[in-house]
Amino acid sequence: MEAALESAFTFLFKYPPRLFGRGELVLAPVVPIWLIVLAILGSIALVTVAYRQLRGISRVDRIVLGTTRALALALILACLVRPTEVLSSAVAQRNVLAIVLDDSRSMRVSDVDGKSRTQAMRREFSDTSALVRRLAARYNVRTFRFAAEPTPAPPTTLIGVAALDAPDHLVEIEATAVLD
Repeated sequence: MEAALESAFTFLFKYPPRLFGRGELVLAPVVPIWLIVLAILGSIALVTVAYRQLRGISRVDRIVLGTTRALALALILACLVRPTEVLSSAVAQRNVLAIVLDDSRSMRVSDVDGKSRTQAMRREFSDTSALVRRLAARYNVRTFRFAAEPTPAPPTTLIGVAALDAPDHLVEIEATAVLD
């Protein structure tokens, strides 16, 4: 039964009841609040005057009918106050992971299985490598190369080209190169 009530509440109000306990009720009236209060008082006075003049029905019936009409008018006017629940929630976002690749002259030395360090580095850090794919599943990976100045590294695949919006995300990176 409780689960059914919670799902109905969530359907009607978009959020589960537990979130409303953390929120804050604020009023965002359509018109100035003094005008709404004036309208509520005026409608209650109008209902009272109208039902006092009724003859032919008992006093209890007039009170019940007047109270019902006054509550209906008060409810309509309360809707004009636009009660709003302000909920704050954390928005999940992916962190950016910067991979900085050395592009200096020392990387041209052929000492990794007869290939240059640059070729070994490109193999390990290409967009299709297992390491970069695992990191990309968890992070928003940005690849930079540096020799003297850090610059965005060109993507090695079409997937990398589609995902590259590096000029928007380029940050200044201080890099230190150890030259052999």
